[in-house]
This record gives sequence, structure tokens and C-alpha cells, in this order.
Amino acid sequence: MASRTISQRLSERLGQPLIMDNRAGAGGMVGLEAIAKSTPDGYTIGIGTSGALTVNPTLRSKLPYDPLKDFAYISTMVVNPIALTISPSLPPQNMKEFLTWAKGQSSAKLSFGTAGTGTAMHLAGEVLNQMAGITIVHVPYKGSAPAAVDLMGGQIPLAVLDLAAGLTHIRAGKIRALGMTSLNRSPVAPEIPTIAETGVPGYDVRSWFGIVAPAGTPPEIIARLNAEIVAVLGSQEGKDRMVASGLEASPSTPQAFLDTVRSEIPRWAGVIKAAGIKLE
Repeated sequence: MASRTISQRLSERLGQPLIMDNRAGAGGMVGLEAIAKSTPDGYTIGIGTSGALTVNPTLRSKLPYDPLKDFAYISTMVVNPIALTISPSLPPQNMKEFLTWAKGQSSAKLSFGTAGTGTAMHLAGEVLNQMAGITIVHVPYKGSAPAAVDLMGGQIPLAVLDLAAGLTHIRAGKIRALGMTSLNRSPVAPEIPTIAETGVPGYDVRSWFGIVAPAGTPPEIIARLNAEIVAVLGSQEGKDRMVASGLEASPSTPQAFLDTVRSEIPRWAGVIKAAGIKLE
């Protein structure tokens, strides 16, 4: 929905149609490979995820693109907000209580479900282990929705969920949110405090989507596209539409986007190696 909304508004502002070519597969790598191999004339742009651009360089033995050489970065687009959640049948009511409680539990009993190995949700749990000195064991699912179902059913005590999958259940009291994984509270659910403010200072894990073009796309085209994307996502309508989709509008400059990618690649490499994460 987010990409559809943005493409509609961009089409109106640019005065020409934007044709969506969905190339799903391999965690976003198929689409990015197609972008990397496209002619850099400004007529081909696409969406890159934080996982495909900053996690896969470490997690995958081979990539069909180089994230730092094969793309011109236009703007970040949205953040997909994530929360650490717990079964309401368990004692902790907030993050501080959870950390104290978790340190007194056997690691064999504490597990957290996520949308899958190597996802931002998985990394969020491993960063929490490393920063808070606790041990919660990862249980991968094929998406956040089945993880939420098992959390509500009592099969797992914890889950790290994107709000698109978890917020309805949180507000219905079927699961309890302990904290958001981002440094700042999310406009999607401002009532949920962050992990950083309630127990682990400096904790910050975000899942984002951004817009890229093939490397070599003329700077003036990048600048024009950036200006239009920022106008669309920076408007109140744009922000409201994203929140309604469970997302946060997060436009940026091209340089800020590139800097994010450059800083996150080594960060996630360290987390992945410390946690021993490997794709099956």
C-alpha cells in the first residue's frame, strides 16, 4: 500500500505514469538486482529494504549486487515499526520488569518468535541479548502473523513483531507490548514506550524501506526525484497515509540515506557474527 500511494502521488507530481513491476523473491534481492542492471537514465527506480541492503552483505555468501557501488541512493521512504511483545499471562508489565524477570529465568524457557532468520525482528532480539545481558532464544516463523498467533496461543512467551501484525492484538489486550525497538516512539502507536527509554539506553533497531536508482543516474535526476519524494512523504497527507498503513514516513536526503547504509552494514555484520546467525 505504501509503494502504491507514493507512486500515485509521484506520478501526479512528475506528470508521467509510474509503472510498478513487482519482482519479489530472495528477500528483496531479485528486485535490487534488476535495478542494478538497469540503464541509469532516471526511468527505473525501485525499493530497497534495510535487510537487502545492509544485512544481506553479511548474511548471504553471494549477492548479485554491491550495495555501495551499484546504486544511487534517492531517499529513505518509510520505517516499519517493531515492538518486543510478551504473553499477557506472564508477570512482566514493562521493560524494566521484563529485564529483571528474564535474568532470573532459564534460557531454555525463554524464546522469541519473529518473521524469520536474519529479519530486523530477529536482529532486534539479538541486539537485546547483547546489550541487556539476557538470553532469549530465537524461533523463526514464516512471517510475523504466525508468530503472533503462537504468542497468543501460549506456544512462545515472546515475539518481536512489526506493528502491522501486532498492533490490533496489542490494543485488544491479547498480547502485551514491552517496548518499541526504535530510539524514538512511533507515531503509529505513540502510547508504547521505547526499549531505550525504559530499560536499555541507546537501544535502536529499525526496519526501513528506501528508494534507489542504478548507479550512474545523473545527479540532477536524483535531486528532482528526491525533492518530489520528500514533498509527498513530508506532507501531512503522506504522513497520515503511512500511519494508516502501520508505517512511519521517513524521507531523507540522498547523502543521509547513503550514510545510513554505510553505517549499518558493519553494525549488522558485528551483530550477526556475535550471535552466530546463519541461514539454513
